[in-house]
Amino acid sequence: MPKNNHFVSMVLTFVVFTIIGTLSHELGHIAVAKYLGYSTTLHFGSMNYESDFPYSKSNELFILLGGPIQTTITGCIGLFVLYKNRNEWKSINWLAVFLSLFWLRPVFNIVTSISNYLIHGTPNPFGGDELKISQLFGLWDGTLSVSFAILGGSILYYLFYKVIPQSIRSTFIISGIIGSIGGYFTWFKFIGPNILP
Repeated sequence: MPKNNHFVSMVLTFVVFTIIGTLSHELGHIAVAKYLGYSTTLHFGSMNYESDFPYSKSNELFILLGGPIQTTITGCIGLFVLYKNRNEWKSINWLAVFLSLFWLRPVFNIVTSISNYLIHGTPNPFGGDELKISQLFGLWDGTLSVSFAILGGSILYYLFYKVIPQSIRSTFIISGIIGSIGGYFTWFKFIGPNILP
């Protein structure tokens, strides 16, 4: 275990931001659906929308885009704050760092999708909103998943090697892995199903 008195607080922060990231992503879908006039229901890992409107491919696309756009904008806000203050770093703006880490989502998604494909034999090695959006545009299934994972990985590299000081880098990365996985299981297996079934 890393020798850092902030290790536990970092793990817990990753847990909390994993849950916040999940919910805010779904709220991005909901915001678009409500704007388009649909009634919505928030669940712990998804959302439903319905109306008396006839099916609209464009509305489905806009609603699908709502979640990834929200996540991307949040990550970009964090990056903008970090970049804008790059010459004034006397201390790290941790809120901006954790907002930037919303870019972890496409990396996490592609890793879990490919893992499920290889281990459990799911029908497609790509998943989530990016798969559905790629299909609606008639693109190769992995177009958005791979593109956003590469972009997200590049941003993570920037954060880990340009923003996070070397003295706490390993602690930050290890706490991030533990906290993100812990947050995922805490929300999806325990808390989420009980409060937002």
